[in-house]
Amino acid sequence: MSDDLGRHLKAFLQLYLRQQRELSPNTIRSYRDAFKLLLGFVHVRAPGRSSVAVKDIDAKTILAFLQ
Repeated sequence: MSDDLGRHLKAFLQLYLRQQRELSPNTIRSYRDAFKLLLGFVHVRAPGRSSVAVKDIDAKTILAFLQ
């Protein structure tokens, strides 16, 4: 299984939230926008990376993002 976070997020947004949970488009957009902000934050903290892996998102990173 790929460690690329983008693939996991795409599946989460398109398959799980939309198809399984049947959430509204506005709710899905809110999730998407929050993840965009988080990924941008991770890229700023680790310049030069072309992608973000699942292992790059840990509790410390998320707490720093929320602050």
